[in-house]
Amino acid sequence: MKMKKWMGACLMASMVLTQSPVSVLANEFEVVNESEVSQTTNSIQQAIDNAKNGDTIQIQGEQTASISIPDSKKLTLQFAKGARLTNEANKDTITIGQRATVTITGEGTIQNTSHAKAALINNGTAVLDGGIKLDRPNDHDQNGSVARNSYYTAVNHGTLTVYRATISNVGDFSSCVENGWFSSKDIPDSGKAVAKLTINDGAYISGGINSIKNDENGELTINGGTITSNHQYAIMNWNKAEIKGGYIENNNPNAGAKAAIYNGNDSATSIGKLTISGDAVVKGETAVFTKSVAKDGGLTISGGEIKGKLNVAQSSSVTVNGGNFTEKLPEGIKPSGNVHVHTVKKVSKDPTCTEPGVEEHYECTVCHKTYLDEKGLNDLAKPTEIPATGHTYTWVIDKEPTKDEAGAKYQYCVVCHHKTDPVSIPAIGYTEKVENAVYRAYNPNNGEHLYTTNYDEFMHITNIGWHDEGVSFMTEANKEGNPVYRVYNPNSGLHHYTTDENEKNTLVSLGWHDEKVSWYASNKPQSAPVFRVYNPNGGQHHYTMNQQEKNALVSYGWHDEGIAFRTSLVPTK
Repeated sequence: MKMKKWMGACLMASMVLTQSPVSVLANEFEVVNESEVSQTTNSIQQAIDNAKNGDTIQIQGEQTASISIPDSKKLTLQFAKGARLTNEANKDTITIGQRATVTITGEGTIQNTSHAKAALINNGTAVLDGGIKLDRPNDHDQNGSVARNSYYTAVNHGTLTVYRATISNVGDFSSCVENGWFSSKDIPDSGKAVAKLTINDGAYISGGINSIKNDENGELTINGGTITSNHQYAIMNWNKAEIKGGYIENNNPNAGAKAAIYNGNDSATSIGKLTISGDAVVKGETAVFTKSVAKDGGLTISGGEIKGKLNVAQSSSVTVNGGNFTEKLPEGIKPSGNVHVHTVKKVSKDPTCTEPGVEEHYECTVCHKTYLDEKGLNDLAKPTEIPATGHTYTWVIDKEPTKDEAGAKYQYCVVCHHKTDPVSIPAIGYTEKVENAVYRAYNPNNGEHLYTTNYDEFMHITNIGWHDEGVSFMTEANKEGNPVYRVYNPNSGLHHYTTDENEKNTLVSLGWHDEKVSWYASNKPQSAPVFRVYNPNGGQHHYTMNQQEKNALVSYGWHDEGIAFRTSLVPTK
């Protein structure tokens, strides 16, 4: 393909001097053909006029110009990334002549800012692709008048195909895109009886009072893309429209009588023939309103997803032989074929100790598709899961131990009544006095374990019902090592043991009784660790050298607080 390149002479000089991007502001352009023969032109228009069929015109930087593609010319307008073409005052930005064939592509912008003028007027055959943007950035003059500064962004009186392109309009007076003519007398001598507009995947059209106005003498085909409106209609069809795919939405929160698609009107010359099929999605408080009175008009739905009301004027013809609907069909419409009307209900599930729940959402009772809202307008890919709560355990003594026989206990969930496997409670037995020993006794009434070096204290409490659990660990002789402080809570009756003096002092300041140093832990790093765990339900702390015991308690919901201190090994008999 031949290529015409144009750039301002002052731009070339600036790039040599600064090596930085400069907008094209000059009015002199160089056209170079494939034979490297140069010719200087005075404007973009002259570059287009000089181009041969099949040439590509490259457009860069910020430009102000209104250009026309002559009849029967075939070329490509390629916009560099960030390039912008803005109209001359009171002129359309790009006008494509009859029987001309033009591809407009690239990552640039074509805009128009003049009242009653468009960014694109197509009378020939045109393709939009490559990320190009057509825009009408203003719709009101400085006094807020709408009528003095508004118009379509794009007008198609020929054949226009849209791929990866954006067409937008910030206003609410004119439509964003017009396809066709209001009257046959307005048809130019193009040899074409109707204007044809085709929208494909990658297209995005929004804005204006209607996003697309398919006027009389216009034929609209939508294969994909996104068309949205927050004013009147996403699509207003006064002639023939075929929607095979894409996403079409009216998101006006005050929709009232407005709709995503409005089909037909009271005029007999407005055919209003609309078909919806394939995987098209049409969404709005009212998805489709059909009012066609023409003999050949009417609405046919054979597929797609209709999210919202189907509003049918009394005189309009409607055929439904396929598709999914979030609202009941109006009375008088007898569907046939594969038609599904969603029956939506609220769904939620509270979590249990072992099974997750699910947050409130809505679900079709037939196809089980899920939604965020009761009307089924907003899809929900996957309901939000609520994690299982876990068991809330408390210890239950199944069998009290005696001096001679072991007992048994298990964990009981107060929520779901689950029971864990029993755990043995050692026989109380008769522990002999051991030099430098720390004894352990268990209170079956409040679940506390008491640790003491005082053998007489140990024997006393085991004689009044505490369980004798023998020697737990050792104290350092001659008061060497790290002191272990003991404090007592007069409210709960529990004891606490710590080598952290600050922790001890804090508890004393909160009302615990200071029972001074109970014993001395080993300060040798190779000594055996004593683990500390905490019961968040009962408030007890437990100390053990037995890692299996520690792990079992943690599996029941106790908190692992690591190594409390270290001790010499308990002597064996």
